[in-house]
Amino acid sequence: MLSTRELWSIVTGGSSLKDKVSIGEEIKRFNPLFESILDFYKKPNTESEKKITSTAGVKRKPFILKLSKILDLDEWQTHELFLNYLRIDFRGSGPQLQAILKHDTQLEGFYLKLSEFYYKERLFLLKCIKYFITHWQDESCLYREEFAKVVDLLASKNIALKIIEQIKQLLKRPANHVAIKGNQIAETERANEYAREMCELAEILFLYYKDFEMPFDIFQDLALLFRRHHFGTSQVNQKLLTLNGLVQIQKFELISSMILVEGIDLEVIRKTTAEDISEIKDHSLLQNENWKKIDKLLYSWDDMEQQGPVLIAWTIFRHMCLPQDEKHLTAHFGESAMRCNVMLYLRHILDFPSYKKLGDGVSCLLKSHVYILVSMVLKVFQEDTLGDFKNLIEIASKVLEEPILSSLFLMEDQTGGIGLLLKSAKRCFPHAVLPYIHLLKSVCTDADSADIVFDSLESQETFTELFGLNAVDEISAVDDRIWQRKISRKIIEMDNDSIILDQGVYGRTFQDREDARLIQWNMSYSGWLY
Repeated sequence: MLSTRELWSIVTGGSSLKDKVSIGEEIKRFNPLFESILDFYKKPNTESEKKITSTAGVKRKPFILKLSKILDLDEWQTHELFLNYLRIDFRGSGPQLQAILKHDTQLEGFYLKLSEFYYKERLFLLKCIKYFITHWQDESCLYREEFAKVVDLLASKNIALKIIEQIKQLLKRPANHVAIKGNQIAETERANEYAREMCELAEILFLYYKDFEMPFDIFQDLALLFRRHHFGTSQVNQKLLTLNGLVQIQKFELISSMILVEGIDLEVIRKTTAEDISEIKDHSLLQNENWKKIDKLLYSWDDMEQQGPVLIAWTIFRHMCLPQDEKHLTAHFGESAMRCNVMLYLRHILDFPSYKKLGDGVSCLLKSHVYILVSMVLKVFQEDTLGDFKNLIEIASKVLEEPILSSLFLMEDQTGGIGLLLKSAKRCFPHAVLPYIHLLKSVCTDADSADIVFDSLESQETFTELFGLNAVDEISAVDDRIWQRKISRKIIEMDNDSIILDQGVYGRTFQDREDARLIQWNMSYSGWLY
């Protein structure tokens, strides 16, 4: 059996093998594993058992057959796995191995080590596939062409259907199979492994549909599956999971929710202008009135927080894509999303430790979808209906920390989407310093963006403060909201620089979110002085 751990070392640059042709040939040897994913690992069977017993070159046959039952793995594959373990992980001598196999007390621990080795081999297979899908279009990747061949193979074999089927199996497969039933340690390890594999498979699916369109029937199947199992939290092995296993389930919750958001494909809609909607007419959810089936599917969803991103994405889809006479249910889905505390859940996704790393494929894709969601939500909803403003600022700041997204934000029109948040934060500056500075700081991901931020702060055109800081005899009313300075007032003085409210400057009053009365003066100054 080929070792996926060794393949991982090769494709990530950890081995001495660097030649592209040689690496391509090495990857090609693993094609049977890529085509089947976890189904490559077969169950014990009579034919394989006979092959073990009848092959003269196989040593330690009773041990191999027992190990096969413990691992719940094909006997011949178990034999090959054991040989790989001896070659890669075993640090003892031949006599030491014989001593272990003769003593039951040592043998119990040895079985656990072999189980751990087997689980790692399965995980490295998934990690390799995820790595290929992450980097196959990365022009800076040295082995891009080799990775692309694997992705082409996966697409030709309808790999998404196999992944979904394997997720279904893992959601309902008990960890305590016959050979390890009653062994608490073995059962717990297997339950944790199922959780890890389920999460890796979901991440592969998430990355896969970044580059390939999700067919309607798959979207529908996934929505039914995830909802039925409460986005991974309802499964047979729940009580066996350790803290690490529970973390994997939490990751699965987040990813499964965002897979459905990805399937709604809001990016196409976001790029389409109101004047030209021709590009979205081919959207899979608009074909054959598929959207009506999604309506029926999502209408009964309750206030489970994992459903929030899907419901808000569906609200946006209906608002942007359906004719006016079909929009009567749009408000229902929007209200359902708000009951799920969708904005707080998006913040939870961005705060999840596993997905904080900048530049990571899955993390970057998650943030991209949150960026799209928030940008479009701000077009559809009034800002003050979306909950705590500080939470909105925090969400926007976290997605803008990703260099790709900060660059995209700076290139886009600032009159909509997250640009509206920046405008709102700027409106209260410098009375409320943190929201505006927090957003600007997040955008500073390289030298070019830092220059833009520097210039923006340097060239402030409005100054906002509490209205009560202006004495009655210093200002005069132009109307009920417009005021004018009658005399100058020095606000800040630092060395040779200062901020002065000049005589004659006009200002407009407004109420902030805490109901404080503010006034925004029209004046030019450097924000760096404040």
